[in-house]
Amino acid sequence: MALGKRINIDIHQHFVPEAYFEAVGKEPEAFGATLENGRIRTNSGHTVKWDARRCTAQGRLQDMNDARVDIAAISLLPPLFGYSQPAEVGQRICTMVNDAISEVAKINPERFIAVGHVPLQDVAASVAELERRKFAAVQIGSNVNGRNLDDPDLLPFFQAADRLGTFVFVHPTVGHIIGKDRLKRYTLTNLIGNPTDTATGIASLMFGGVLDACPNLKICFAHAGGSAPYLWGRWAHGQRVGLTKGTTTPVDTLRRRIYVDSLTHSPSALRFLVSEAGADHVLLGSDYPADMGDNGQVAKIEKLGLSEEEVRKITGGNAADLLRIDRR
Repeated sequence: MALGKRINIDIHQHFVPEAYFEAVGKEPEAFGATLENGRIRTNSGHTVKWDARRCTAQGRLQDMNDARVDIAAISLLPPLFGYSQPAEVGQRICTMVNDAISEVAKINPERFIAVGHVPLQDVAASVAELERRKFAAVQIGSNVNGRNLDDPDLLPFFQAADRLGTFVFVHPTVGHIIGKDRLKRYTLTNLIGNPTDTATGIASLMFGGVLDACPNLKICFAHAGGSAPYLWGRWAHGQRVGLTKGTTTPVDTLRRRIYVDSLTHSPSALRFLVSEAGADHVLLGSDYPADMGDNGQVAKIEKLGLSEEEVRKITGGNAADLLRIDRR
């Protein structure tokens, strides 16, 4: 039977609504930031510059076409998560961002999927946002102000996502990366800290019993799952010799619950990732338009020597199922 047209879906594209810049310019204190020469500077010291590729739908469409990306799942740029802000500021950021991203997806439904933002410093507000918005997906950080994802206070959020069928995309949390005091030089907070924090997030969900408590939770980790796929065997061995106490469910079972994006920056690493995670648990992800992004994911996946069915799953089929996209 002839196969229909393949849909390529990028699960990992970042966006900063123009409304964010406008809001900070008008009410800096209300959003915990200032606007200086077209740059947002948050109270925590992160700076984000206005860029058409980053801040407008039209600014990225040609790049999407060049990369053969049909649909982009757009999520807030992580330095603007605002977790360290007071709860009322976090909610204000959340409302403004979700309104703006939803509008982009509404105007361009064939090209964009809105990935919601939640103010995880206030778990009750985050659950309310999930219930009110009913986004197909939301993005969260790999830690919340230094708290790992198995923190008991965060469990109601994951239970709500499980109950509502909300797909959760996890990205390293800028500013609270594990080991940052030793990673200050050479941008190692990004090059080593980000993948390590991601692995810590995955391990916390596994060993902390969160995946056990949320049996239907669909969750994906950025940057190819960080270092976790390389460590799963070590974790399983540690569990067998009694080093872990949080769950009795085998690591080899739990890791098959984890989805990862395809961003490895290495063909051999991507081939290993597919063999470890399985083609049905890898999703195309570019990290566009970040410096560490790679907008050539479709071509690189096609060159791995996988079957056509495997390529279809990775480039869009898996994402379409998780994001509940009608492919008829």
